[in-house]
Amino acid sequence: MQKLIKIVMVCFTITVALPAFADDLVNARAVIQDNVIDKYQEISNPNITTEERKTLTIALIDQYVSYPAVARLAVGSYWRQMSAPQQTQYEKLFKEWIRHSMATRFSSLNFSKPTKITITNAYQSKNTSVIATQADNGETVITIQWHLRKFKDGIKVIDVVVEDISMVQAQRAEFSAVIASQGIDGFLSTLNNMVAGVAK
Repeated sequence: MQKLIKIVMVCFTITVALPAFADDLVNARAVIQDNVIDKYQEISNPNITTEERKTLTIALIDQYVSYPAVARLAVGSYWRQMSAPQQTQYEKLFKEWIRHSMATRFSSLNFSKPTKITITNAYQSKNTSVIATQADNGETVITIQWHLRKFKDGIKVIDVVVEDISMVQAQRAEFSAVIASQGIDGFLSTLNNMVAGVAK
């Protein structure tokens, strides 16, 4: 009898969860289609200045990226090894690092031709929505996957995978190497210097 009750409860939980995840996927797709892609079109406009492109990039990141989630994913298990003050300092530095480093990367790209982005696939992986897109400028086609998750303040991006290279995994590998050799305090000092180098 108890086994039967457990089976019924599991089935009920799955039945309730599936519509919620379906809604999350629809909303995540809408975020990418109706917001991120439109903003990217503005950023890739060949007629704007470098500073304008940086400003637009930072505004896009601020609005649609979950800094706390990405920050924790970027250090993996090392997050639990940090003290509360270290976590606070790290999150603050990480936010500035992502904002300015991404703005610098975007401003250095060649946007001489307009780029068209289209959604090619969308699916749910546990509590993460994955929206697959292609960026085509007429010469090259780049595949970009947007990983989004629902938070209290809405649907936010937690990772971007460009040509099978995860932004979070790449950042984690870099950060882990520094922490392993310099410790947490050394890492925070290095990250502070990295931020100073791009936030100009």
